This record gives sequence, C-alpha cells and structure tokens, in this order.
Amino acid sequence: EKYAGQEVEFVITEFNPKRRRIIGDCKQLIVAKKKKMQEELFATLAVGQKVSGTVKNVTDFGAFIDLGGADGLLHISEMSWGRVENPKKVFKTGDVVEIKTSKNASGPNEKWLDFVVSHNAKSNIKKYLYKKNAAFMRQENILKGKNICIDAFRDRGVTNENEVVKYIDKKEVLSQFNQDSLENLFLAVANKEILPSSIIEFLGLKKTTGLPNVKINKTDLSGDNCPVYCKGVGKIMINLASCCNPIPGDQIVGYITRGKGISVHRINCPNIAKEKLRLVNVYWKEDLKNKAYQVDICIEASDRNSLLNDVMSLLATQNVSLTAINAKLNTQTLITTITATIHVENANKLQTIFNGLLSLKGVISVSRVIH
Repeated sequence: EKYAGQEVEFVITEFNPKRRRIIGDCKQLIVAKKKKMQEELFATLAVGQKVSGTVKNVTDFGAFIDLGGADGLLHISEMSWGRVENPKKVFKTGDVVEIKTSKNASGPNEKWLDFVVSHNAKSNIKKYLYKKNAAFMRQENILKGKNICIDAFRDRGVTNENEVVKYIDKKEVLSQFNQDSLENLFLAVANKEILPSSIIEFLGLKKTTGLPNVKINKTDLSGDNCPVYCKGVGKIMINLASCCNPIPGDQIVGYITRGKGISVHRINCPNIAKEKLRLVNVYWKEDLKNKAYQVDICIEASDRNSLLNDVMSLLATQNVSLTAINAKLNTQTLITTITATIHVENANKLQTIFNGLLSLKGVISVSRVIH
C-alpha cells in the first residue's frame, strides 16, 4: 500500500512471461545513485573548503554530517573554540550546518560501525580498519623480532641495540636467510621462521663468559671462620644458609638441622617460617674482619641500550665482587630482569649498592633473591 499509485524505477532481476511474473530491485539503483553522488562530491571537495550538510547522527565523540553523497565526521574537538562536553547539547539530528574540511582527520575507528547504516559504508570502514590494524601489527611484530634478537645476542656479549643491528643488517646475512630487508628478517624471527641462534651461528659469535675487571674474594665461612656463634652449645658446626644468604647486619636466627649442625637464616626466610621447635638464637661476632659474603640479587628495569653495561659499571665503581650475572628480556612487557651474584661486607654496604642501582635510568626495583 505504501507504494500504490507511485511511479518507481527498478532493475528487472527476473522476467517470466509464462508465469506472468516480473521481479525488480530498487536497491541497485539507489546504490548506483549514491555512488555517483559520492564521486561527484569527492571530485569537488578540497582541504579547507566550506560545505553545507545535514546532521544525520550525533554521538558521544562527534556528529555525522550528510554532505549529499557521503557522510563526514565533525569531531567533538572541532565543534567549538571552547571545550564541548556533550555534542548532543550542540547539535541535533536534522540541523543544517556549514563545516570546513580538514586534513588532520584521524580516519574511522571501531565506534563508527555502531552508527553507520549502509552495508557499503560498513564494508569500507572495515577495510580501512583492517589495513590500519595490519600495519600496526606489522610494526609490533618487527619490534618483537628485534627484541628477540637483542636478547639472544646478549649471551654473546653484544648488549648494545645498535651493535646488534649492525651485525644483522648486512647483505650476506639477509641473503643467507632469504630476506630483502632488515624489517622482514625481524618479522621472520617474530613468526619463528628464523631462529636467532641460527643468525648467531652464521655470524660465528662465541658465547662470552667474561665479567668486568672487579675484585673477587672467595671467603671460607665454615668452622671457626663462621661469623656467627650460638651461646651455650659448645663446639658445633654453624653455617650460613645458601637459600637466603645472610650477611652481617641482617637479623638472623639459627635452625638445628639433622646431622649438619646449625644453619643460619635471615629472620624473614620463608624456608623456616613454619619452624618453631628447632629454632635457636644466634649472633654475629663482634670482631668481624673485612670479609665478603655472597648475595644473590634481582634487578628489574625497562629495557634500554647499555642497561647491562651500566649495571656492571656501577658494581665495578663500588668495588663490588661479581661472580655471575645474567639478563633476560620479557618481549611482551619489555621489562629486563637481571640476576647477579655479588659479594659484599655487610648489609649497610648492600643498601648503598641498592641505592646506586635504583638511581640508574629505567631501574624499577632491586631485591635480594631467596632460593
């Protein structure tokens, strides 16, 4: 009844004289008309041009304007010289407005799909978002592959990002792994098509075990050399526990072991938290000589160039004995975890070292490791 008595144009999609049936489609003509209007509009539009249109829809982030062939977005930030809190208080559907085209538009986003009506518009927005996200994911994977390579090269003594790139960005390396660019090589590493170990093997880089030139003193802490004593027990074996590595200045407690004497723990060591009956009071000796005690530490920091070198240099300037160090990068969070075994005289010295490490750029936390 809606179209009774009206003249309409349509495309014949089925014609059957025997059954006296003709089926038509108006949508094709509407789509073709909109496409022609869009082409005519885009042919005349230019950046900075003033055009009139009708407000088609108002959202929380702006208003869609029908320009007669295509919809344009008037973003909330472009509605007024002043701050606009709610676009719906400024415009309503059906308002005729004059706008100025801008080259600074950021393009469609996912929210547009909630407001556009036509299938064609939704399809074009989805294509744009796919291309945009594909480019973003490509860059993310390039960075991921690069960080994987940087992490692998650390074991070969190459800790500087620029040095890693210098090693890899060579014609012979790219040719060996059938890549035409450094970015594509990083992509292949991120997709696990190329192993960083294969690159390292091709370059002939050997694993390094060298540490900075620092003083290393190994101290015998057994028997009479133990810096801790227990009152009223006579001669008994006393050892410092290797799980929490107590050092002079720490609060300590003794744990009576089965056949191995007394094991000295830091008072907050979780390995003795549930023990009550086998604990005894122990004390640091007063006439302790200048000995060095082993401490395992953990450093967490935002990944950056020369991070490991800066940590090792600081330890060297503090005259700290260093016997082991290792760094591992979390490629998801870009947080580097550095574990090290150092030797210090007491808790005060250790705190000074911690303060120095925390002052380094990017360092988030420094803590003692309990095994």
